[in-house]
Amino acid sequence: MRTDEEILLHDKARDTENSVTFHVYTWFPYRSGHCASVKEVSLLDQWIATDSGGFLKQVPLFPNKIPTNLQACPIRVSASDEQPFVFLNKVQHNNTFKYSGLEIEFLLITSQVMNATVVYLPPPTATALLKRMSSLASLSFGSCDLVVGTFPLNLNIMEYADPTIPYFQTAFRWVIPCPTPVPRMERVLGIFKLPLWFSLILVLILMSAILWCSSNCQFSFLELDSPIYKTLSGSLCNVWAVFVAVSLARLPSTTRLRVLFLLFIWYCFAINIVFQAFFITFLVEPGYGKRIESFEDLVQSGLRYGYDEDTEIGLNGTLYYEQTRIKTPRFYCSDRVECLERLLRHGDITMASFALTSEYNAFKIIPDYKKKKHVCFLDEDIYKIFLVMYMQRGHPLMHRVNTIIRRVFEAGLVDNYWSMIKWEVRLKNMANSTHDGRLTDGNQFFALSLSHLKIAFAVLPMGYILSAIIFTAELLHASISTRGK
Repeated sequence: MRTDEEILLHDKARDTENSVTFHVYTWFPYRSGHCASVKEVSLLDQWIATDSGGFLKQVPLFPNKIPTNLQACPIRVSASDEQPFVFLNKVQHNNTFKYSGLEIEFLLITSQVMNATVVYLPPPTATALLKRMSSLASLSFGSCDLVVGTFPLNLNIMEYADPTIPYFQTAFRWVIPCPTPVPRMERVLGIFKLPLWFSLILVLILMSAILWCSSNCQFSFLELDSPIYKTLSGSLCNVWAVFVAVSLARLPSTTRLRVLFLLFIWYCFAINIVFQAFFITFLVEPGYGKRIESFEDLVQSGLRYGYDEDTEIGLNGTLYYEQTRIKTPRFYCSDRVECLERLLRHGDITMASFALTSEYNAFKIIPDYKKKKHVCFLDEDIYKIFLVMYMQRGHPLMHRVNTIIRRVFEAGLVDNYWSMIKWEVRLKNMANSTHDGRLTDGNQFFALSLSHLKIAFAVLPMGYILSAIIFTAELLHASISTRGK
């Protein structure tokens, strides 16, 4: 239906001056209680065909024909459910359907402003792609006035229907496993590189040997040092005490040993400052491993590719064939939500999906207290999508719908609605979970537990082994010395 065309009728009646009069007619939809079905035409003006002819009433020929109040006239809508854009909430006994979601919010606000009644057609039962094709067929044959449900702004569709202005920009992206937390033991040992750890051990041994040699090579005019430094084990114990920042059994008394000790204390102070700064940080938050940043990293990661028919058709339709470079065995995703759950829990697959859809499903699968970041994506997009609604070509409500959508978009009402949806999912997860709310490793506050003492327990056996070796060596030395006497 078009409302910008006028009907020109030739009036055969002529006046005394043999002038010809043309009557200009038009129609006004959504008036006189007939809604979109026009039952009558209205005389708009008359043209007097004379030498100085003109319109009789001088009224605008293209007035605004759509009233601001549609008087609850119905708008037939065919919706394709795709969470979180479109939710099919329930089907009532009289075969009426209730929808909600991000795109439905645009539709509901538009209908409220125009005082129109949204009438949902029965949803088609098929795959996601066939649902949308069925909705577009209904629109083309005039069975509905509007279709909604993740329809992209597409030139092929625009040959058969008129799109509204874009109201959502989303992207089809690769969903990847998020980086896993690094074990604290590995993180702490990684503060210094392996050559530096060997250098520290070598410094301890050399410093112990220097103290032992300096203490045993006294000049006659110098004061004798403490006997504890005259043994190699005593020097090693004091050097280790300084290195771990604990008190000594006895300070050196000679100037030479004090100078050496002071230099070693400065060295240990610098090393400890650096180590403790990183140690406390990694003890509280060890951080995460390396993430997959590019598609090349994804190909080399060894993740399996989970696909379905609609995804493959969508990728091939945009001439995107990069998924064929993934050499690992592919597997079919009969249920995309189950595949996403496997990706989040086990991290052994990858898949392509709408970013908002994956984010919403991840909110439902993984509660907030278990994971700080629910789902991760590659930095590069497969392709961007502008979501629109489609209406019949030349539909009289198109301009009004676009005006309202633009105002809703600029006001940020749907962004607020998206925040409410995520908050509702969080509350449901908290209500249905058995989490007792106590502080754990993933909470905001840090609670020291046995898991943080793994490093100490890992070093303890090494100390026991070293002590046993030294004790055995001392026993052997004492036994040999006794036999020699």
